[in-house]
Amino acid sequence: MRFKSAPVWLQRPNRLRDVDSEYQRLAEVLDFETGITAVDDSAACPFIRRSFDYLCRNRGEIAALRGWLAARQGRFCTFWHPTWESSLVPTRKLLAGQTAMTVASRGYALYFNSLPGRRDIACLHKNGQWYLRTILGFGPGSSGEEEVMTLYQPFSFDALPEDWLALYFLEKTRLDADQIELHWLTDSLVEVSLPMLSCKE
Repeated sequence: MRFKSAPVWLQRPNRLRDVDSEYQRLAEVLDFETGITAVDDSAACPFIRRSFDYLCRNRGEIAALRGWLAARQGRFCTFWHPTWESSLVPTRKLLAGQTAMTVASRGYALYFNSLPGRRDIACLHKNGQWYLRTILGFGPGSSGEEEVMTLYQPFSFDALPEDWLALYFLEKTRLDADQIELHWLTDSLVEVSLPMLSCKE
């Protein structure tokens, strides 16, 4: 699957432990030890580094993972990746052709509008299908406990809130290592930890 000319990695991680994450910035600090300290953030946004664990249970899954890693060429090739954080919770029925989805209020309109990593969404329907959409923006809902998320492309079907298994923000990402180590538990069982760094879209 591809989205905005880049592949999408939708393999669910093995969540046996907490995801390690940290925020990084391309910031230069200029301090003459007198007066105001100047900070130049050339990217004007944070980059999030996360490490996800994956478990391959047979030789087919191992071969697919190795092929996908080879195609990434270490840090070189970018891809789209869900955050795997259930931040978005739908609260009302979505009608076919409608681009406004009502979600539980989490301060998206105030804090997340137009932020990198919060402009796209991966929606997992109960039929097992993934739907990838671009977010145009967030606005206030009919109550203080809801917000309206406006999508660029509508859905072709009606959907109740319980029809969605999960909604995740979709981030443009790259691997944060040129070499990935596979931990072979058996000849057909492999564990791997993938460090991923979000990047500008």
